[in-house]
Amino acid sequence: MELIVISDLHLSVGYNDQTGRHSRNEDFFFDEEFKRFLEYLQKENSPKKHLIIAGDLFDFLQVDGDKVRELYEDGMMRKLKEEEAQESHEEEKKRESYKQWRGPFENEITKREKKYGLSTEQDKTVWKLGVIAKGHSVFFQALGNFLSAGNRLSIITGNHDIELFGEKVRKELVNRIVEFKNSQVTDQQIEGRIDFYPWFYYDKDYKTYIEHGNQYDTLNSFRYFLYPLLEHGSDKLWLPFGSFFVRYFFNKLETSNPFADNIKPMTKYMQWAWGEDKWQFLKNIFLYLPTMLQLFLKGGKLSRAQKKLLEKENDKKLDESAQKFGLPSDAIKNIYSLMASPLTRNKLSIILYFAGTFFPIITLIVFIVLFALSQFFRFSFWTALSSFALLIVPIAKWVLSKFFQKDPFEKILPKIKEHLEYAGIDVQTIVFGHTHDPDIRIVDPDLRYFNTGTWTTVFSEEERIIREAKQFAFVWIKEVRGKPQASLLRWNQNLNQPERLILFDQK
Repeated sequence: MELIVISDLHLSVGYNDQTGRHSRNEDFFFDEEFKRFLEYLQKENSPKKHLIIAGDLFDFLQVDGDKVRELYEDGMMRKLKEEEAQESHEEEKKRESYKQWRGPFENEITKREKKYGLSTEQDKTVWKLGVIAKGHSVFFQALGNFLSAGNRLSIITGNHDIELFGEKVRKELVNRIVEFKNSQVTDQQIEGRIDFYPWFYYDKDYKTYIEHGNQYDTLNSFRYFLYPLLEHGSDKLWLPFGSFFVRYFFNKLETSNPFADNIKPMTKYMQWAWGEDKWQFLKNIFLYLPTMLQLFLKGGKLSRAQKKLLEKENDKKLDESAQKFGLPSDAIKNIYSLMASPLTRNKLSIILYFAGTFFPIITLIVFIVLFALSQFFRFSFWTALSSFALLIVPIAKWVLSKFFQKDPFEKILPKIKEHLEYAGIDVQTIVFGHTHDPDIRIVDPDLRYFNTGTWTTVFSEEERIIREAKQFAFVWIKEVRGKPQASLLRWNQNLNQPERLILFDQK
């Protein structure tokens, strides 16, 4: 089978048939394009395809509080009507009943969940998946038809769909796809063509290693990625800093600017937002500061006993992943150890965190103090400010460099190959996603790296002249003249066929 690798689709609430509108937190509007893409891949007499979605197929984080409030209010209206139909109840009992309503979940919906979206328990994620499937019915239909034709689907977990860790969630996803199968195949046949991988995928025939890539990003890495529970025996998941940032800040930001997280780089969005609505921009900044403290506190702290339990279970999952592909466990554990340390999980990151959070406030205070002193003692304010800037600029650069890695994969790629080759495993192609930036790189004469980019809309200032905001990038790996060959392409929705994706030379 030929390999087709895509990533970062970020399906969320999607389209509402009743209102004829999309959710403001939705990033994927291309169900029809995706359907035509899969139809092209399974055209008559072509080889069967193995579609690998390398992380962030779903964005469970962006099924926000609006949908939860709808569920809550609808459920409560039904409950109160039932009570009214029975004997009259005291008002106090009605209010108590209202507070304790759990809907279809084992645990009640908290006040925080009504505002920001449901937590990560499996039954709540199953509900979120149902919301996504309803808003993207064409997408699920496309997958059902694709698998009915004898093709395969493998789903690798990313940081935005880490909730696929739950067995109930994976089972629900399979059921949602099976609903759209062809009548000529059985449910069991479709189920047998779907696989889930918690971290990576390795193809021996094509000598290809694939993973999402979030583990090398300190904002989005998990200490125990293959066993990401808040504590052993819990049903809740431990989320990294980046996930809380999306849930508590960016989701709210997108209610006023739906494409806030699609403008790259972030500085371009800030310039646009300032010019568009200065008052709203300042309001968002003030909302951001308390959110930063809240995000840090949500990081939590694991006890030594809990760490040991989680590490033990994570190691088991690592061994299982290695065995599934016939790879040495030591090599896989060595690759896993290359992960970036999660933000807020060590003392240095705590210092940097608070430095980055309160740095703008300190700078503003110093600015005001210098201005006041210059008026009182009658010295040049700008001379004092320029002296202060000599110190503040290098500090700001250092803090930012610790938060944001310019190229998180540069040092990782050769080390992955080194660990695999030391164990006698050949790898010629490495594929990542996560960054949303499509890329091709020759790591060494025998190793090429590809990044699949994203299927969401990205507004990049540098390349908007030659590249569309909608890339639809994918990696196609097939055998050519007896040798594996990988190509980075884009789906041209107008021509209804793939074409070469345009990239600039690196600086």
